[in-house]
Amino acid sequence: MFSRSQFRRIHERHLRGSVPHQVFTSGRLVYARDESLNEFFENMAFVGERDRVLLALRFGVEAVGSLHDIEKALYAHSDAVYAFIWLLETIYFLACIETVVHGQPVQREVIHQALACNPDVFKPLFIDLIGGKKDLQTLEQALRRADAYLEERALQIFEPLLSYLAEAGEVRGASEISRHFDERLQLSSGDFRLIMACEWLVAKGLLQKVCAPIKLTTKSRVLVDEPAYFYDGGTHHAENN
Repeated sequence: MFSRSQFRRIHERHLRGSVPHQVFTSGRLVYARDESLNEFFENMAFVGERDRVLLALRFGVEAVGSLHDIEKALYAHSDAVYAFIWLLETIYFLACIETVVHGQPVQREVIHQALACNPDVFKPLFIDLIGGKKDLQTLEQALRRADAYLEERALQIFEPLLSYLAEAGEVRGASEISRHFDERLQLSSGDFRLIMACEWLVAKGLLQKVCAPIKLTTKSRVLVDEPAYFYDGGTHHAENN
């Protein structure tokens, strides 16, 4: 038995459109003493455009983090087993992105949803990979496909981050970016995947990277440099393409 406030807190902490949210909203409220909870439960099923945009960004951030793990397994350790495991996780996040972009709820069978939405991408990326060789060369090709998928859709997937930096009109440090997005994306404190996504966007020419001074503590007299980023409209990306 939950109190009304406990019930709300438990379910409002999930990003709308995510798998936990879909599991919750696909259920049925059997009993509640407070009639207002019936309305709350019905309203929770709604996923607005803002929710979808943030959800796509969250999955994009997670996909970039998994790409990094694939590269480490392939190039640092030449480990096909771990590369394959991380690749499956990356494909899951890409499937979530594809599903969200098509306005569908992310369900447990999300890869099958993505296959239905975009078979030209996900058949070679998933079906052919599962049934084929899993040597280093094959996995590297799959890595490149996954990276290309993200790059082709980067402006759409990372739009909230790019818009935030564009509206700022100046450099924003890594810590400031994290403070702005961590709660919105439900990332835990110390989760560096958002900054890894910024680094990936720098590598693709969509963001520019500089250093910005920051105090280690509020009373610190010494300034240290931290990574900082700004968005110039992706001019370097356009030039490279």
